[in-house]
Amino acid sequence: MAKVIGKDETVARKCSCVGCGALVEYYKNDVSSQYYRDYDGGGDTQYYWINCPGCSKRIIVKPWY
Repeated sequence: MAKVIGKDETVARKCSCVGCGALVEYYKNDVSSQYYRDYDGGGDTQYYWINCPGCSKRIIVKPWY
């Protein structure tokens, strides 16, 4: 059975929260996304965010490819 023995810090990304000023380190599995569609079917947008552990506000982040 496989087990986690640590985390590779080089794949982590960092950002800062505008609400409380916290410096947040996050991984790909921490990112949430939501897909929005315009009423006419065009201009679809997908947002990616994480929740700040300091103040619980959403921090918009870049997509993780």
